[in-house]
Amino acid sequence: MDEKTAKILVALGLTVSFPVVLIVMFSFLNSSAPARPRSRVAPPPVERSIAGAPSSDSTKTRPAPRIAAADSSVPTGEIPTPPATPEQPPVLKPDPATARQLASIKNELKKELDALKKDRDAMLEALAQSLAALPANEAAAELRSLDDDSAALVLRHLSSSRRTEILSQLETARAQRLQRKLRALATR
Repeated sequence: MDEKTAKILVALGLTVSFPVVLIVMFSFLNSSAPARPRSRVAPPPVERSIAGAPSSDSTKTRPAPRIAAADSSVPTGEIPTPPATPEQPPVLKPDPATARQLASIKNELKKELDALKKDRDAMLEALAQSLAALPANEAAAELRSLDDDSAALVLRHLSSSRRTEILSQLETARAQRLQRKLRALATR
């Protein structure tokens, strides 16, 4: 059997086997589930209440208990039901071991982030040095390939006179955006 025929047979086998697997799977699912009519009618709402707890409707009243008392100061009639208070979720207490583990992970991530920032700053400094060695029009062409944030970070490492030369070679709108970003970086 040649390679082309083998590829055709494999492709045909994969194409045919998938529907077969689906048919077997659906037939198994349908045979194991009992047949019952489907109803689109919503089930009646279930009232969940705690015995003796006031109802959620604060305007309802309940009859006062009839107590035979010799004292006439005991009121009879209806007493308003106090409004129901919403249930508060349980307060979870932090696990000290988990808190320590999260703190150590946080410290590790902070160290990694600091190392990445140092690497980024070193790369930006190296790029700025290489742009300083190029003519202004070539340096501007290199900056065009960077996004505004990255370009501003690179330009920040250049002298102000070199920065002005390069910005004069860029489109006016982009140069103004980069100058705004440089001012924002200077205030940090």
